Amino acid sequence: MGSTQSNSAKLNGYEDTYIDFEDVSFAKGTSRRVYRGRFRGDQRVDGKQGVVKVYKEWYSSNLEELTWKADDRAYKIASEIAQEFNNLYQTSKPIKFITPEFIDVDPRTAQNFLGFTQSERGSNTDVKPKVSDVEPRTPDVKQSASGSNTDIPKIATIAVERYLDGTYVKFSSNTGYVHPKPMATPAAFSHFSYHVTDGEILVCDLQGVRTNTSYELTDPAVHSGGTKANEYGPNDWGKCGIVKFFMTHKCNELCKELKKPTKALDCTESQWEEFTKVVDKMPGGSSTASTYRLEESYDISPSKLREIQERLKLKADVEK
Repeated sequence: MGSTQSNSAKLNGYEDTYIDFEDVSFAKGTSRRVYRGRFRGDQRVDGKQGVVKVYKEWYSSNLEELTWKADDRAYKIASEIAQEFNNLYQTSKPIKFITPEFIDVDPRTAQNFLGFTQSERGSNTDVKPKVSDVEPRTPDVKQSASGSNTDIPKIATIAVERYLDGTYVKFSSNTGYVHPKPMATPAAFSHFSYHVTDGEILVCDLQGVRTNTSYELTDPAVHSGGTKANEYGPNDWGKCGIVKFFMTHKCNELCKELKKPTKALDCTESQWEEFTKVVDKMPGGSSTASTYRLEESYDISPSKLREIQERLKLKADVEK
């Protein structure tokens, strides 16, 4: 893998299996840094490439629960809907989400993990049932790419998943971006997720590899149409994200007779005007956007977004 590889994380579900991973990240997203690795141990995975995704400190600090839970909910609902979509449409390239394994960091070894220093924030009793240690394979671990150490909570979580081999493509973002050459299947899948849940959620921020046989995707974002703000983490823009998606989405042959959001009859004009102002201020571009950065970057109050999410009603209906 490279001369900087010096860390190891044990995996649940495989006997004596772990992933070696490097000290320096090769990519980063809104909430996590990504490190190359290689699975060792069990013959089913030994030698295969994988990735380790380490949650950033601000993400851990802002969530009111353990960091992995919101992502786990998003992966699970996205995978369930993908199965329904594939069964119904039978496209030549079905949608598949690469499900990660979420592994807790043992606080005894946290001070050596990727050069991070252990935080003294107190323990969280809401611990995942399966707990694995993260054990550096050498006592001297290099610092991060920036050259400085970063604190992690005493109980933190990393996500481990297999490496996607091929050209990585961002098909959509969580704020309305669509790839210049959109493919029918990913776009229709997002629309279908809204339809099949009767407006309860919309799966977007689709990214991954388009192979000869499927779309292999990772790190989906989920917008909630309910009343709970950030139910699927800080990438969940709620009803604002749902409406923003449909502002740029172009229906294709797979989208026939699928429901779209409309303004509910009991929504006042002032409420709708306030809502559309927030939607208009949402960031553009292909990058995943977090609601936690609204106030400092886009002059939108996170509390205002929560208020709209709880108060505004949308209706999922088929266009006539």
